Formats: sequence, structure tokens, C-alpha cells
Amino acid sequence: MAKKIYISVIVGGIGILAFYYFVGGFKGIVVEEDGAVSYRIAGNYFYGKYDDRQVEINFVKARDLILNKTVEGELCVIAYKSDTLREEYIAQFIGVKIPNGIALPEGFEERLFTSDKCAKVTLDMHPIAMPNPEKVQDKLIEYAQSKGWTQPELFLEIYKPDNSMEVRALKD
Repeated sequence: MAKKIYISVIVGGIGILAFYYFVGGFKGIVVEEDGAVSYRIAGNYFYGKYDDRQVEINFVKARDLILNKTVEGELCVIAYKSDTLREEYIAQFIGVKIPNGIALPEGFEERLFTSDKCAKVTLDMHPIAMPNPEKVQDKLIEYAQSKGWTQPELFLEIYKPDNSMEVRALKD
């Protein structure tokens, strides 16, 4: 009986490890330096508690622009990090990266983000295996510090159509 339990545990463990490998769970967080970037983002700003319903409303509103083919672009979340940010609060600008020359959709504000250099992390694993945002941001902060850049106060999360994601920290 004990032998069957051990074999079941071992087979189950191997199955879990195989699943985790399959969804990309063993991929590390690799930071790369990228050149000049310029993003024009149509979206909505939110400051408040992480579990506020308005976060989901802003996300769905931006996502629907893409799904309804109102604009062609990529879904973006700009996470602002600041020492003055209260605990359990977030500051985010959620929107769609749109090309120049495209009219700003109604009900959205425009923000421009430009930099001559940036650091980026590409996450191409299944969302179930993605590292939490704080780990990714910490890696980007470490990279920025190693290059002598000022500490990033915002992080651009760009959700790609192939379900991968890029997280960028712009050099000031």
C-alpha cells in the first residue's frame, strides 16, 4: 500500500513538473536593453485600491477598442511606482498603444511616452506561469541601477496578440 502511495506521489510530481515546463514556468526573467521608443497611448488613468472595480472597467474598455476593431493597437498598462504611493494603492494608466495619425477614441485621454533607451523583459510563457509584476519590476530596477540610470517610476506592460507580454522601463 505504501509503495502505491509513493509511486502515485512521484508520478503526480513528475506530471506537475512536466506541465509547469510545458507552460514555460522554468524560463527566467531576462532583461535586455532596447533603443529609442515612442509610445502614444489612448487610455484612462486610475489611482486607488488594487481591488477597485474601476481597474477592471478601464481594462475592459481598452481591450474592447481592440476586439471591436475600433483601433488597431496593443493593450498597455502603465504602472506608476512612487515612494509616495500609499500601501495597497495603485496608480495605472490603462489603454491602447495607437499609431500617430489615428484619431483619439472618445472617452480616452492621450499620453506620450518617449525615451532614447529602455530596458525590457519579454514574457512568452502562459499567464499561469508568469512571474508576478513586482519580480519583473525589481529586475528592471536592478538593470537600470547597473547602467547608472535614474530609478524607473513607471513600467509599460504591452500585451501582444500572441499572448506574450513585454514590460519596459524607460531611461529618463
